[in-house]
Amino acid sequence: MRLTFSLLIIIIGFGCSNSFSQVTVDSTESEAASVENKYYLIIKNDGSEYYGYVLKDDGREVLIDTKSIGKVFIKKSDIKEMRVVDPPSATNGDKAGLRNGDDLRDAGPFTTRYYFTTNALPIKKKENYALIHLYGPEVHFALTDNLSLGVMATWIASPIALAAKYSFNNSNTESDINFAVGAIVGSGGYLAPQAFGGLYFGTVTKGNRSSNISLSAGFTHMNLGSDFSNYSGYKYQFQREDPSQKYYVSPSYNSSNKEYEYLDYRSNINSVVLGISGIKSVGNKVSFIFDSMIFFSNRKKLVYNKETYLSFDDNSGPTTITNNLLVQEGSFINDGIKPTIIFMPGMRFSTKYGSAFQVVLSGIIFERSSYNNSREFIGIPIPTVSWLKAF
Repeated sequence: MRLTFSLLIIIIGFGCSNSFSQVTVDSTESEAASVENKYYLIIKNDGSEYYGYVLKDDGREVLIDTKSIGKVFIKKSDIKEMRVVDPPSATNGDKAGLRNGDDLRDAGPFTTRYYFTTNALPIKKKENYALIHLYGPEVHFALTDNLSLGVMATWIASPIALAAKYSFNNSNTESDINFAVGAIVGSGGYLAPQAFGGLYFGTVTKGNRSSNISLSAGFTHMNLGSDFSNYSGYKYQFQREDPSQKYYVSPSYNSSNKEYEYLDYRSNINSVVLGISGIKSVGNKVSFIFDSMIFFSNRKKLVYNKETYLSFDDNSGPTTITNNLLVQEGSFINDGIKPTIIFMPGMRFSTKYGSAFQVVLSGIIFERSSYNNSREFIGIPIPTVSWLKAF
């Protein structure tokens, strides 16, 4: 009887143990289900990074479900930062085939930026970033999920400009097309306070954050001021009555008149701007970026079409000579469209979340006109390196 009773106690004990174990599992599952279904980047103190959905957070450790190695427990004391990022979806790429950490370029503020221009993808609130060029810094602040404001300058803070971009909410979650508008306005700063200008644009972007293409169109105006005036030709030309002689400037006439006054049409520049830009991931944490801007402005031609006659006595020699001169006043007329092309291809290397650097082999092609209306195209390479840092 005692043996039977003892066996009964042992059986009941195992049954209770199993029951309690089952309760513990159910409690864990219930607790896991109560965690918000958000996709996180977890950065550990040793610099390693994990991407996945957080299944459990009990204050001591976090259970994260990663695509590459499955579920992982991480002690809270080992975590440097937890940040909500964009999860895998139809609009930002399927990360299922990527190794742990390879989706750095699929999240963060850098995915909205090429080298100089931006795409229409919305920036996330508080995803602020700085961009350091060789010529100067930029700082951009994400005020909301759609609006960002920034400051662009040289290292001596002159010239300096303000930048803004607003992305429109895309109500169609299955669409990979986004729209945005923006502006950059600036001045010459303390070096050239009279110089100012602005660029106003609209952008449409097709694609996701790791691979996309953008088309932009806008308008720019610049007033460079007198300090940046360009010699374009004499305001007046003079010719003797003999039509076989070329125009010349008379030294005697110069003493009392301003025939050396020059014409300038470059101090005020208005242009239509078109741009095409894109980014394409080409390897582990490496992306190819292409940025370009084409400015279309009116080409100007110098003509002398206002004629007057004058006579004056030249007393420079032993006898007085009366000069009869034909005076023609110059002006500029429109002579077609003049393009200026800025192209900026390069490579971006994402070293870790919130940090990247890029090498860009940029260049500019422009048309130069001289005072005699001759034209030539000039190309200048401008290789550069820049660094991006989120904060």
